[in-house]
Amino acid sequence: MPKDKPKYQQVILSAAIAIVLVAFVMYGISAFYQNPLYDVYCEPERLAPGFENKEQCEAIGGLWQPQPEQPCPVGQKCPKGWCDAHFTCRKQYEAVNRTYERNVFLIVATLGLAALLAGLALQLAVVSAGISIGGVVLIFIAVVRYWAEFGEYVRLLLLGILLGILIYVAYRKFGRKS
Repeated sequence: MPKDKPKYQQVILSAAIAIVLVAFVMYGISAFYQNPLYDVYCEPERLAPGFENKEQCEAIGGLWQPQPEQPCPVGQKCPKGWCDAHFTCRKQYEAVNRTYERNVFLIVATLGLAALLAGLALQLAVVSAGISIGGVVLIFIAVVRYWAEFGEYVRLLLLGILLGILIYVAYRKFGRKS
């Protein structure tokens, strides 16, 4: 690092590069690959009341939820259940959203790994640190964002692979030169 520049300025610039890199990637994804919207699959009109029986509910793709028989005050109409009007459309939305989230995971993790490796290959320390840190943050975002979708063994395998890659890169970049 040049001696005429204060170290704190280099740290701030590296942090700024990392933050802008992460924002650039995440905004780029949202600009070119829109997430599915719930209202496209489940129109708000479906929330309107009026499904008083199983047949009406199932006719619109809902799921009738019966309620146990309870004493009903005389003269009042007591419901025999309720309609989950969004049942079918919510399942369709969730399936499309799972695919979207998986694809975003793959894009962000790949770009994060590429940024990490590119950052480590650069010679200018300020830029190298910023891009490397941005890559690490992108990998972290990808894993955390999709973590719930992974099974137990996939989580373990993914963490093992990431750890192996990082150790390999550390040895290649900072290991002893013979």
